[in-house]
Amino acid sequence: MMTQDIVETYLNDGVLMMFAAPVDQAFKRDAMDSSLYAQLAASKQHDRFTHYREWQTTLLKAMTTFGWLRLDLSDKHGITDETFVVAERLRELLPDSFAFLRGKKLDTFLASLCVTHASKIAQVMVAQDAQVAASPSGSKAGNASCAEPVSSVVLQVAFVLPSRQKVLLCVAFETLEPVAANPFAQRLTKSRLVGEVRSFGFVGTLDDLRYAQFRERVDAALAGKRAGLSHAIQGVEP
Repeated sequence: MMTQDIVETYLNDGVLMMFAAPVDQAFKRDAMDSSLYAQLAASKQHDRFTHYREWQTTLLKAMTTFGWLRLDLSDKHGITDETFVVAERLRELLPDSFAFLRGKKLDTFLASLCVTHASKIAQVMVAQDAQVAASPSGSKAGNASCAEPVSSVVLQVAFVLPSRQKVLLCVAFETLEPVAANPFAQRLTKSRLVGEVRSFGFVGTLDDLRYAQFRERVDAALAGKRAGLSHAIQGVEP
């Protein structure tokens, strides 16, 4: 049973990455770099806002290529209730090894994130994870005409354990509602969604031998990008 607390949190190219104690600094660097490199590789090939399915497939392939051995993958679509909160969907995707974040602990943490860091971090996260565009004419979402602007949102959260295991959770949706300053805590209405809510949970472990062959290549590729894409978040541990 997982008993460690989350002690370090980063915004890594729009992905909230949280590390449980004790944090091995060399492993943390590898986990951050391999995850960031996979994200950039997938986004270079596909726009996650307009071609989500292709982006997801490419991302999962890139993670396994660049060091992460897949242990489990869950894929979920749609919602049954008339409203939903992203944090609740993320919590549903957590595997048993992360049960310490079930209940309201994860929800409370994500709800407090943009309050505690209401300026730069929240703005960067929303800017990276949401895109507003005019919708295709003639399409419908419930009773609302899609002549309104559509917000396309792809939110990702990752938890990394000292055992070198990582779970990456992703929720993607399009809505006619404006995106809140903290989209994790926003309650969204089903009738205002465009299409269905899509989500997946990836569980993997970082294989040092597999990643070692890419470490120098990844380090060189990210040398001039880390400062602009990775931001430490202080004081918001769940």
